[in-house]
Amino acid sequence: MKTKLFKIVFFLIIINTLFVSSAFALWVEPSSLNFGTYETSLTVTLTSTFGIGYQIPYGVESKPGWVICGGGTFPDPGNVGAPQPAQVQVSVNRTGLTPGQTYSGTVKFYDRLFSTSYAYLSVSMRVPLPAQLSVSPGSYNFGEGGTTCQFAVQNTGESTLNWSVSEGLSWLSLSSSGGSVAPGGLQYVSAMVNRGTLTPETYTGTISFTSSKGGSQSVSVSMTVPDTIPPTGTISINSGDIYANSTSVTLTLSASDSGGVNKMQFSNDGVSFSSEEDYATSKSWTLTAGDGLKTVYVQYKDNAGNWGGLISDTIILDNTLPSGTILIDDGAESTDSTSVTLTLWASDSGSGVSKMQFSNDGVVFSSEEDYATSKSWTLTTGDGTKTVYVRHKDNAGNWS
Repeated sequence: MKTKLFKIVFFLIIINTLFVSSAFALWVEPSSLNFGTYETSLTVTLTSTFGIGYQIPYGVESKPGWVICGGGTFPDPGNVGAPQPAQVQVSVNRTGLTPGQTYSGTVKFYDRLFSTSYAYLSVSMRVPLPAQLSVSPGSYNFGEGGTTCQFAVQNTGESTLNWSVSEGLSWLSLSSSGGSVAPGGLQYVSAMVNRGTLTPETYTGTISFTSSKGGSQSVSVSMTVPDTIPPTGTISINSGDIYANSTSVTLTLSASDSGGVNKMQFSNDGVSFSSEEDYATSKSWTLTAGDGLKTVYVQYKDNAGNWGGLISDTIILDNTLPSGTILIDDGAESTDSTSVTLTLWASDSGSGVSKMQFSNDGVVFSSEEDYATSKSWTLTTGDGTKTVYVRHKDNAGNWS
């Protein structure tokens, strides 16, 4: 009787075991996880059809090694039953994997009691590309008047960009020394120039943008300090003479400018000027007609196009010959000696009388000497009518 009862109980146990194992199942929700480019940890729900109030142990196998499964409400290995599902944490580790590549893996859940039920979870993820530094504009010319330029620092990669910037230029400063930019983001840095007391010319330099893993970029910058200072110079008529006896004169010229002098123009009245011409240190010029004080004006132009102010010199034009008289021995009609005294008078309305010279034949004259009202003179030998010639010279160089 006991043997028969044992057989019945054993048979029932076998029947119950077969029924339970065949009725038990695992399933996971969701059945797939996509971690995208940046997610590192997500949770799935593991459920079983085991009887209410009963728990059954489960196990996990994950492939490949970058898929990590465990933790959550029930760590691995854990128990799952109805109505008490397991919240299982699934993580990925992108370390050492190829940037820009997409990877796929699988997590297998199985019951450790009967080893008859399985649930599969598909896992995928992408490894982000490294940060990539991009700066725009790639170069900038501030010209003669620009003072500020805003540069955009962009991260065209898929990882955080840590960047810095430097310049080392005395005439340029930056609003920032660096920053951190998220993937696809951008930041701005302003560059300001200060022309201050810089000499007029064009200045060039480089702004250097660097990052730890996103590369580097050099930006060329330039700016010009304009030449706004006009040239200076001098003019001299006939080497500084006070008087001229001709309207044709020679101008001696000089001019200077930090950027160089290239043009000049002239005028007799300071209003109407000649056409501009290449700068030179000498110039032939014609004064206006008529005796009197004459003024010649000059303007110089530098390479930047700045015209200097009026510079002038004056000279007195005297075209009128001096006039005068001569008496031999106070006008005596005869003399018994070749040694005589000449009484002289001369005048000039322009520049005044300065020199005189004498001759006994009107052809060969003595050396010029300072004008005086009396002169000792020797007549030619031999009796007869004697003639003494005198001519006077004014300060402008006109001989009577």
